Amino acid sequence: MASHDDSSGGISTIPEDPDPIWNRRETRLHYISFGFVLLITALAATGVLGVRTTTSVGSADGYTLEVHHASVSRPGLATPFSVSVVAEAASLPGSVTVRVDSAFFQMFDENGLDPQPASSFNDSEWTTWTFDVPPNSTELKVDFDARIEPAAQWGETAAATLLIEDEEVVTVDFSTWIMP
Repeated sequence: MASHDDSSGGISTIPEDPDPIWNRRETRLHYISFGFVLLITALAATGVLGVRTTTSVGSADGYTLEVHHASVSRPGLATPFSVSVVAEAASLPGSVTVRVDSAFFQMFDENGLDPQPASSFNDSEWTTWTFDVPPNSTELKVDFDARIEPAAQWGETAAATLLIEDEEVVTVDFSTWIMP
């Protein structure tokens, strides 16, 4: 029978034990990574990473202008935007004009506007809608149906202005922040 000698001085293929410091670092890294994934999941499940809305309001000369908008949204999500004009003492005039910063609407993929304006105008500075109002109406509500453009980043600060007979009555400032 032949004997087997392991003292040949060959290189072992068995890996050396890792440094104990590296083991602790790797364990911490695993816990931190797991905690981060758990945090993101919890935030998503509670709606914190979704759309949050607010209403900005201004009043002057017997009119109230309300802009209901997203304060925070994300690309690709349906994002509310509506404007309400309310006459506090009497009815609205036969024609009401609302003007909004055009840059604000560049964040959106529009699906529709309701009601349709009697006339509209858009330039690099303003988007202007003029609506015919039925007699004795005290409120006009305009809904803009859209989602945030997938490539939109950061968001916009804008203003909406109510014009009655081509005179600025009230302006409301608002902003929408786009989360990555």
